[in-house]
Amino acid sequence: MRDIVAGLDKVPATAQLLLYSSISHYESDDGVMAADAAWLAGSRQLRNFLLYYGFEADDHKLKKLIVGFLLHCCTDKALEEKLSSSWDSIETAHSNSYDDYGGLEKVRAWIYSAETFCNTIQYIHEKKLFKREDLLKWALRSKQKFKEFQKLKILHEEYKDVEIIKTWKELKDIYTENDIINK
Repeated sequence: MRDIVAGLDKVPATAQLLLYSSISHYESDDGVMAADAAWLAGSRQLRNFLLYYGFEADDHKLKKLIVGFLLHCCTDKALEEKLSSSWDSIETAHSNSYDDYGGLEKVRAWIYSAETFCNTIQYIHEKKLFKREDLLKWALRSKQKFKEFQKLKILHEEYKDVEIIKTWKELKDIYTENDIINK
């Protein structure tokens, strides 16, 4: 598995390291930690993918919406199935870290799903199937989508004098309901 690293000043935890952690916990019969690390691996890969394109989604619901966008806009049928099933599986792994209902066989499947999810995100990145503008257009398709995506953070460039200043702003601070495409 290869990681997407967004070029940050410090090296963040990578999806690969989190997946290794998941495997290590699994081998120590610590299913809760293994499941959570599997979720974290997928979540980290998605986070780094988004950071690379100048987005940040720091809540679960927003990540789920973005995966929905990827399923809708960036995949063919086979890729859609891989992304959808692996995402659903690592969400279940995340839930398991709260209530510990899955046995080690389920945890092993969740680890495999985390690897599949990470590799699928990497594939979308490498094949350039994701377009930043398409996500913004999708978020502005309707009042409902605009409302759901309001807290999506966008790396926004502003020109001040002759200098470009980059700042993180929420979608709602850049766009208004007047920008919605299909009102």
